Amino acid sequence: KKTNKKPLLLNLGIPSLVPEWKNMFNSSTLLTDISAGVTVGCIAVPLSLAIALASGVPAEVGLVTAAVSGIAGGLLGGTTLAV
Repeated sequence: KKTNKKPLLLNLGIPSLVPEWKNMFNSSTLLTDISAGVTVGCIAVPLSLAIALASGVPAEVGLVTAAVSGIAGGLLGGTTLAV
């Protein structure tokens, strides 16, 4: 017997997020978006370093966590309470 099994693909809902991402990018809000990103970075990086050191893990772990969570939060739409 032949079975035509399709490979199992992990569905993260990325195709449904693409239209939302296209709506998020707007040339009229580019300057404020950049300003907000720099501001959040200035808060999030020292905060993640402090939390990592207080938790007893190396500071590098805090930097990686800040980078990964910032990228993931941005790609998934983020929230007003992202920091």
